[in-house]
Amino acid sequence: MASLRVRLLMASIGLVLVALIVSGVLSVFLVENLEMRNTQDQLTNTVGNTGTQVVNADTAAAAAQTGCGGATTSSVGPPRAHLTEIYLCSLSDHLQSVPLSSDQNQGLLVLSSDLTVLYSSQDDLYQTQALPHGTLGFPHTNAKAGDPSLSGTGYISGQPFLYAATPVEGVHAAWVVLTVPRTSVNAQAARSVIPPVLDSAGAALILAIAVSLLLSRALTRPLIELEQASRDIAAGNYGRRAKVEGPREVSAVTESFNRMAAFVVHDLKNLVAQLSLMLRNAERHRDNPEFQDDMLETVAHVEAKMRELMTQLQEKRSIDPPRVLNLVKKLENVRRAKHEQFPRLELSMPLDCDTLPVLAHPGRLERVIGHIVQNAIEATPEDGKVRVTLETSDPERVQVVVTDTGCGMSESFIHEQLSRPFQTTKTSGMGIGVYETRQYIRELGGDVSYESKEGVGTRVTIDLPLHTRLDPEHMEKEHEEKSGDKHD
Repeated sequence: MASLRVRLLMASIGLVLVALIVSGVLSVFLVENLEMRNTQDQLTNTVGNTGTQVVNADTAAAAAQTGCGGATTSSVGPPRAHLTEIYLCSLSDHLQSVPLSSDQNQGLLVLSSDLTVLYSSQDDLYQTQALPHGTLGFPHTNAKAGDPSLSGTGYISGQPFLYAATPVEGVHAAWVVLTVPRTSVNAQAARSVIPPVLDSAGAALILAIAVSLLLSRALTRPLIELEQASRDIAAGNYGRRAKVEGPREVSAVTESFNRMAAFVVHDLKNLVAQLSLMLRNAERHRDNPEFQDDMLETVAHVEAKMRELMTQLQEKRSIDPPRVLNLVKKLENVRRAKHEQFPRLELSMPLDCDTLPVLAHPGRLERVIGHIVQNAIEATPEDGKVRVTLETSDPERVQVVVTDTGCGMSESFIHEQLSRPFQTTKTSGMGIGVYETRQYIRELGGDVSYESKEGVGTRVTIDLPLHTRLDPEHMEKEHEEKSGDKHD
């Protein structure tokens, strides 16, 4: 059971981990998309103000170049040869004060109308002084100041960027572009998601372990109880019953085990009862040759039943397959089995009825009918009456009616306890016979009903479906075996 508990625990932890990994990946993906959208909106909202600052810086830088006579040209070479070093340095100095977000590694680009890079806050990203047309995904013609800002995703030097661009009317500046690397957005999303995901994962894992331990105990406790009950029965404690608890599936297994154990003990009890009855009568009738014959027959019957029971337990199969039986003969067998008990069993059948075919297990059908009859005999004083009557008013069904003038039962006992296992009014009974009778008769497509009044007696009706025909071979076989097919 410990290995089962460990397996359940590991399975639960595995399921939780898989769920956490999937939810974590989905969370990162969703937060990343949300972070990209927020970053894009922030760039779009900010680029307009930045454009105004760039125009002012561009104007001041152009004025500085003019004041110096424009004699010094740029040494950088085409395509910025027409710009002086003074302009570029002045523009750079003025733009140093433009606020940029360091958390997102935000960058600023100032471009001319032909996408010449006039200024970059991240010079190391650009290997050329002019961006190829379409690099950032927006046109460089037919745009003027006041047009709506453009935004999207583009590549600079092979790296993906989010950008927002707005056209401006500067001396040399035509575009102002704010950029944020996609890697920065992804990192920001991871930083915002991973810590809470890890915290949640830890809490969920601890909770899963706790719940798994509780569930595994709830599942394994009844199985441990079942195992211990089987050990106790094997050790000789035949009255041991496993406690029915746990989930429905497990409790159903426990109930089946209890019924199986009780049925086996019940069969043994019936066999012991036959031997006990024989021993009680032996003192008075041991010199009677007929009693000696009955005694030998009873011992042989008990020995055969014990062998059948052992075979059934060892081979795990039924030794009593269903056959088409003559119900009349079965009732006669029951009467013969009870002939030494008082009050005498009376058998009443229609005059024209000597064959009633039913499909059933020979031993079980005779046992359950015999149990009903035995209960009636035990509940009735010796001067009372116990009768078995066959009723055939329905051409497709037959009723076996057992009536007695015994002590009777209360309505509450009939409705609440009678057909439940391990419920009995007998001091030495096990409360199995009535339960087994109802279960088996219902398996055959029939039913059992009870009518009783305390101090008056009881009427038990066993309703069975008739079979279409009775095979003569079975009739002969039953006739040949009737002496060995004695009720237990």
